[in-house]
Amino acid sequence: MTHRPRLSALQQIVLGYVVIILAGALLLQLPAASADAHSQPFLDTLFCATSAVTTTGLTVVDIGSAYSLFGELVILVLFQIGGLGYMLLLAGILTGLGGRLSLNSRVLLRESMARPPRVDMLTYGKFIVGLTLAVELTGTLGLAWLFSADYPAPEALYSGFFHAVSAFCTAGFGLYADSLSGFRQSAAIQLVIYVLMGLGALGFLVIHDLVAVRKRGAGGGRKKLSLQSRLVIKTSLGLAVAGTILVWLGHRPLPTAGVPLGQQGLDAAFQALSAATTTGFYTLDIGSLPTATLWVLIVLMFIGASPGGSGGGIKTLSMALLWVYLRDHLAGRADTVAGGSKISPLLLNKVLALVSLAFLWTILATGILLFTEEAELAGLLFEVVSALGTVGLSTGLTPDLTPFGKSLILLTMLAGRIGPLVLGYSLFRRNKKERYSYPEADLVLG
Repeated sequence: MTHRPRLSALQQIVLGYVVIILAGALLLQLPAASADAHSQPFLDTLFCATSAVTTTGLTVVDIGSAYSLFGELVILVLFQIGGLGYMLLLAGILTGLGGRLSLNSRVLLRESMARPPRVDMLTYGKFIVGLTLAVELTGTLGLAWLFSADYPAPEALYSGFFHAVSAFCTAGFGLYADSLSGFRQSAAIQLVIYVLMGLGALGFLVIHDLVAVRKRGAGGGRKKLSLQSRLVIKTSLGLAVAGTILVWLGHRPLPTAGVPLGQQGLDAAFQALSAATTTGFYTLDIGSLPTATLWVLIVLMFIGASPGGSGGGIKTLSMALLWVYLRDHLAGRADTVAGGSKISPLLLNKVLALVSLAFLWTILATGILLFTEEAELAGLLFEVVSALGTVGLSTGLTPDLTPFGKSLILLTMLAGRIGPLVLGYSLFRRNKKERYSYPEADLVLG
C-alpha cells in the first residue's frame, strides 16, 4: 500500500494562500463585484486578488471605478487577510467562538507567525489582532475627519477606513485613480498615512518589544530593546532619511521647478517612505520621475520593510546583518558580531540565501519580460522589484502587460509575499537529515 507524501507545514501555508487567492478571484469575477455589472476577465481578477492577498497594490484596472462597493470590500478583506496572515485570523475566529486549535493548526500558526522568544503564541496573536484593530480604528477616524472637508460624511468615513487599513497593511490600494496625488498638498493626510505605513512596516515584533520595554521601565526593571529591535529601528530610520534626501536630490531638477522647498521635502519624504515600507501609495507621477529617482526607489523597495510585519522586500534586518557580515569578513574577523552578540552562521547563511534568491529572481524575471514586453529596461526592472517587494508602485506598465507578463508579475507578487527563501524551502527542503558528508572542493575565487 502506497502512502501519499504528506505536505509540510510550509507547503500547507503556501497552498492556503493559493486557495484564498483563487477564492478572491472568483468573487471579484462575479457581476456584482464590477461597477458595470459585467464579469471581468479571470486573469485580471486573479491578478487583483493576488495583489491584494500579497498586500502589493499593483492593479491592471482602477479600483475605484472598475469595482462596485462589494468588489472593493472583497479587496479590502483580502489585503486585511494578507496583512495579518490567514492562519492568525482563522485561529482568532476559532478561539473566539470557543473552539480549540488542532495540533496541525498550531504547527501552521507557529510557522506562519514570527514571535518573540518566551512569548506564548496565542497571547502574541491576541496582541497582534488588538494592535491592528486599535491602529486601524484610530487611522480611520483621523482620515475620515480630514476627508470630510472634501466629501460627505459617509463617503469620508468609508474612504478613511479603506485607506487606513490599506496603509497599515502596507497594501497601497486606494479608491482614487491617482492614488493620493489629489492630497499632495495636505500635510495632515500624508502625516496620518505616513504613521500608519511606518507602524505597519516596523512590524509587530518591534512594537511588542517597545511595549514590553515600557512596561518593564514602569515597573522599575531594566529598559533595553532586543538586538533585533535596535537593528531594525536603526536601519529603518537610516533608509528613511537617506531615501528622502536622495529622492529629493534626484527629483528636484525636473518636475519640482517652482514648487516650494517645503512641498519638495514633503513629496520626497512620503515617496521614500512609501517605497521603503513597501506600501505603494504615491503623490508624484512615478512614470515621469528621473531615472536617478527610480533607482533610489528600486533600492528602497528591494530592501523593504522589517520582519514580523506585513511589508515585503528582503527586510531591513537582513540588510543590517549583511552589512555587518561584510564588514567583519573584510576586516578578517572570524565571527560576525552585532551589538555585542555573535550572529550564528546558520542565520547568516539564510540571509545570504534570501538575498541571492531575491536578486536572481529579479534578474531572471526582468530578463524574461524584456523578451515579451515592449518596454524599457528601467520600467520593467522597477515593475519586477515592486512586485517582488510587494510594493505596488509602477511607472504605468501594469495595465499594458501581455497575459504572459501579467502572469509572471502575479507569480512574482506571490513569491514576494511568501518569501523567496520560504518558497524555496517548501519546494526543495528535505525532512530527512543527511547521514554522510562530502569532501570539500578545492576552488579558487578571483
